[in-house]
Amino acid sequence: MVGYVAQVGARIQAEISQVSGERRAVNLFDRAAMPYTEATILETLRVTSSPIVPHVATQDSSIGGYDVPKGTVVFLNNLELNTGAAYWSEPHNFSPERFIVNEQVVKPAHFIPFSTGQYKL
Repeated sequence: MVGYVAQVGARIQAEISQVSGERRAVNLFDRAAMPYTEATILETLRVTSSPIVPHVATQDSSIGGYDVPKGTVVFLNNLELNTGAAYWSEPHNFSPERFIVNEQVVKPAHFIPFSTGQYKL
């Protein structure tokens, strides 16, 4: 694992060097040119941010065939969404690559860091 962590760090450093030319600090405008760095941030969120936070339904709805009236307190099991084998290949391995498809960052619909709702890329 230690070797893998070093590899991840080296890939991030390589992106930083490529984007900045080693002459400036990177900034938010560099984000599109740094997919591996962004994927690493998302993977870090996946393995570390799994709170179970209550939400309140703001309108009558249904989930999986169950009626959820407006005002109902709803809990999402983010731990399962973030680490469940039904959602992730090798869920207990740290792998930023899982968020990269064709050199682009892709976030699955079931990835909801901090249980706040969809993360917009």
